[in-house]
Amino acid sequence: MTRSGSTADIEVKLNTSAWGRRLSARSGPSRNSIVVNSEKAKHCQICGRELDNPSDPLSTDCGGDCWGCVGVIEAEMGNSESLAKVPKEFALGLRPD
Repeated sequence: MTRSGSTADIEVKLNTSAWGRRLSARSGPSRNSIVVNSEKAKHCQICGRELDNPSDPLSTDCGGDCWGCVGVIEAEMGNSESLAKVPKEFALGLRPD
């Protein structure tokens, strides 16, 4: 028996998954693997804009969201590159008021 917080307790926690199953270093898929959808998003998850549309400069894919949405969010958060670019896009009429 070990005291709570001892080295043995820590080792057990590191070698056990959240469901109490022993973790394995074996490679390959298991029954409990999470499957990630690798299909690229076709529309912005925020506004629904088509992504990577050559005729729309704000449609650049930023990880599943368009630059039109991400640029404003980043500028509001103080990102220096976005703060420099977004006002220019407004001035050029690329962004609606």
